[in-house]
Amino acid sequence: MKGQAVLSSRLQSLSRHAAEAAQIGGREAMHETVRYAKQVVPVRTGRLKSSIMPVEKESYMEVSVHCPYAVYVEMGTRFMSAQPYLLPGVHQADYFARVARAWKEAMK
Repeated sequence: MKGQAVLSSRLQSLSRHAAEAAQIGGREAMHETVRYAKQVVPVRTGRLKSSIMPVEKESYMEVSVHCPYAVYVEMGTRFMSAQPYLLPGVHQADYFARVARAWKEAMK
């Protein structure tokens, strides 16, 4: 019974560390994505750039872009070539590497 209690306690601790690492990595990746997107987004009036915002809720984090033409700039149209700013930011942020680093730090 003693070994079972120790194992249960360690598993709960690992679960807590994993959740914390995911939250830390997600927050870092979200802010890095916003920073990168704002750096490379094409600017004519500044409306699109100023609409790129990090959103952190209790159960998730996201990068929000509240501009009606944001998708057209990102994906392009038949009249305009794509000028991606958000998806490259997501790749640049490398969420999984950030979670792995946070996990290693938590396990020290």
